[in-house]
Amino acid sequence: MDYIHKRLNVLYHKAIDIRALIAKVPGEKEILRMPISLESLPSDDRKLLHGETIGVFLDGECYAFAIALHRGLSLPMVGLIVDGVIRHAAVKLREDVYFDSRGEISLREFGAPFARPPYAIQAITEEDLRNVRPVPEQTIALARRRAESLWPDLSWENSAQDRVLSFATELEELSRKQGIWIRSPFPAARPMLAFYTDEDDEKVTYTLYETCSSTAYSIERTFE
Repeated sequence: MDYIHKRLNVLYHKAIDIRALIAKVPGEKEILRMPISLESLPSDDRKLLHGETIGVFLDGECYAFAIALHRGLSLPMVGLIVDGVIRHAAVKLREDVYFDSRGEISLREFGAPFARPPYAIQAITEEDLRNVRPVPEQTIALARRRAESLWPDLSWENSAQDRVLSFATELEELSRKQGIWIRSPFPAARPMLAFYTDEDDEKVTYTLYETCSSTAYSIERTFE
């Protein structure tokens, strides 16, 4: 599909390498360092998240979800018009193919829960939606995070995943420089700043874990 591409530097359902594995140390031979990795949600958690997302953003906050997709993917928004009102909103992928909180849907699926055919669908803008009712930015932001978690392989602009990985890369470099790493003694424990002086520091890095809330990642120091 022309609106989707696989990021060349992302393998989402596996550990994600976000920088070169080979690092040069002044005066020393090249060493192999562990990559920072990001672990995606287990399939069962993803299904639960999708079900909850449909419950909130299909017939309720569909305006926010459409705006989030529009902003994040630069896709045009469309509305299903019933009695002169935008009954449902989504983005258009291509002719008669749309996308909302359910994922990719056909024209029939777009209109079926809300109206009877023939469906009146037209291009809309954010202003059109806000003229119907307020659409809080906080709700749009949550919709964006849910969508990114559920469909990470869409071509998101400035995605949360990219920002988190960039942050972790800078954090790792700072940890190596200072010899201090963030870690927890056991799951759910308060994070600590731990000193690490092992000369073989190329065997330590950070691993990020996506959480079911889709609004946070957990981070842990990991070893080879």
